[in-house]
Amino acid sequence: MKNKMIGVDLGSSDILIYVPNKGIIFNEPNIVAYNQIEKKVVSVGYLALKMLGKEQNGVKVTRPIANGVVTSISKQTLLIKHVLKEKKKKGLFKNSKVVVSCPSELSEVNILAIKKIFNNLGARGVELVSQSYLALLGCGNIETTSRGNMIITLGGGYSDILIASGNKVLISKSSSFSGRQIDLAITRHLRKKHQLIIGDKTSEYIKMKIGSLEQFPENRLIEVSGRDIVTALPKSVIISTMEIKQAISSTPVTLLESITDCLELKNPEVAADIIESGIIICGGSSLLGGIRDYLESHLNITVRLASDPAYTVVNGIKNYIHLMSNKK
Repeated sequence: MKNKMIGVDLGSSDILIYVPNKGIIFNEPNIVAYNQIEKKVVSVGYLALKMLGKEQNGVKVTRPIANGVVTSISKQTLLIKHVLKEKKKKGLFKNSKVVVSCPSELSEVNILAIKKIFNNLGARGVELVSQSYLALLGCGNIETTSRGNMIITLGGGYSDILIASGNKVLISKSSSFSGRQIDLAITRHLRKKHQLIIGDKTSEYIKMKIGSLEQFPENRLIEVSGRDIVTALPKSVIISTMEIKQAISSTPVTLLESITDCLELKNPEVAADIIESGIIICGGSSLLGGIRDYLESHLNITVRLASDPAYTVVNGIKNYIHLMSNKK
């Protein structure tokens, strides 16, 4: 058990815990409901998400990671402890080495915060690996030659961009574009145009149901409920795919700028390889309607969706642990 390794995809939206030979033992939203009066965890994951915006007295629902940054070491530690207790796996991290996915650009403060979370759980070592590199390992169809590749992980709290030659990292960069950024754009739009205040769950629901960057999307309609800004009374409005497209159309601009910066930093030979082989996108936000075509049309480069986009990073964690185990 001395060489035990565990993988954790510690995301702003979701947390996945991977144990070799057992698989993924937890894959739920990275959110915790905590009773501040009784000083105990009420629920985590999907159950805590259901409580968001409907908290009872003394209960606060918290996301311990926001935009790739640790906002609460204690809440993240408590969340994982609660998961392990429910799964009857107390002590899972004790004396283990933990491989944690993280943004490519991470401050020293955040590095120490992530390490402290798993040290609190008894880990003997914590290795932080960039999400983009893990995505590279998790794609499965990347050539092992020295050809240039670009992988973009579109996450809930941030995006990660990587240019590699085979499996060798040449450039890695983080971008503020995220699923959360799209949610906020939807919230702002409804507040401004319809004078309607909605919660985080509602904005995410709208994104998943009718969110699209397609040039000519199917114009679907849904009814959305919230609170009227003026009267403070409940209110419902009908919104369309085209309306939401206009609301979120500017959100990928920062991503395009980051991708262009990365391409301009590399030599022409690597750029030529990427133009020939295309860009691979993965992550939860890569499933947004029209995102692939949007990037293609603005970059003039073929963009492909990874074969298992939501699990590319965790597949990379599996492969990384396998590689490290073989080295030992």
